[in-house]
Amino acid sequence: MNTARIGTIAFFSLSLACQQRGDAIARSDSVPNAALIIPWYQDFTLGPPRYEAAQIRAQKKAGYDNGFQSWILWNPKSNYTLAALEPQS
Repeated sequence: MNTARIGTIAFFSLSLACQQRGDAIARSDSVPNAALIIPWYQDFTLGPPRYEAAQIRAQKKAGYDNGFQSWILWNPKSNYTLAALEPQS
């Protein structure tokens, strides 16, 4: 299978998941003490495509576009891609 296609499928799945979670945020706005939803984003490569700064930023953008202001990066080796992060203001 073409690795570009795999990347497109993975990003589409992420975008769809963020939209569904965004719907969950909207539904819980009126619920007192509703749980806070914080997505975990992948920061490691597990076969093609390679996960680098651009892929991590795309995950974050999809979350921001759908109402998520917080997120957690996940890397099982705790080796994080600093280039994907914004400088602290």
